[in-house]
Amino acid sequence: MVRQPPRLIGVRHVIISVVLGVLLSLATIPLGVIAPWTADIRAMPPAPARPVYWVDDDHAVLFSSRRRLGLDIPGYSFARVERLSGPQPQNHFGDIPDVSQDPRPDWSVAPYRGANEVVLARASGLPWLAAYGHRRRSVSSAQWSSRDGLISLDAIGSRESVPFKPLWLGLLGNALFWAGVVVPGVALVSWGRRLVRRQKSRCVTCGYSLLGITGPCPECGTVDMKLTKPMT
Repeated sequence: MVRQPPRLIGVRHVIISVVLGVLLSLATIPLGVIAPWTADIRAMPPAPARPVYWVDDDHAVLFSSRRRLGLDIPGYSFARVERLSGPQPQNHFGDIPDVSQDPRPDWSVAPYRGANEVVLARASGLPWLAAYGHRRRSVSSAQWSSRDGLISLDAIGSRESVPFKPLWLGLLGNALFWAGVVVPGVALVSWGRRLVRRQKSRCVTCGYSLLGITGPCPECGTVDMKLTKPMT
């Protein structure tokens, strides 16, 4: 069977690009945590960004994201929940602006457990958020009492946690985005490999030596017109 040389982008290259895209999409989840982690090592603690509060039933809820170097960190927010028992909410949160609705993104919303608590939500991924998780503690405690959807990095001396609950749309979008980024690289590698094989008089498909051979590759049947010599 006579075969033509492979195209620059074939089905195999597309499959390789998709697989690499999925792997890169998953890799950006922990990578999204490393940047604030390294800044913590440099003793640059983050500060809340534009905190607001709202009243939900008998709770006053303070919400803010985290900031570093004057920029909001996407996918990082916390809510402080205080039960109202007499005093007005502004006695709890001072001059912080109040809003009428819960301003938190969907991935950061965690149900209240009826006590005064702090809920820290983390989501990560690039370019879109692809995984999320929560951790919580009481207002009076410095220790986190529970984690949901987070893997702690305490073992390596970090205060951060890597989220693993999937945000499916973000995960799919990231996989397609990174697959698109990888396609030109896969095509370039394929082109370079074929060029090197041709310079060494080898089959561009399987690498079989074509020295002294004037017809198709005896191994896979590929005909490379740039190497094939006319029969005399």
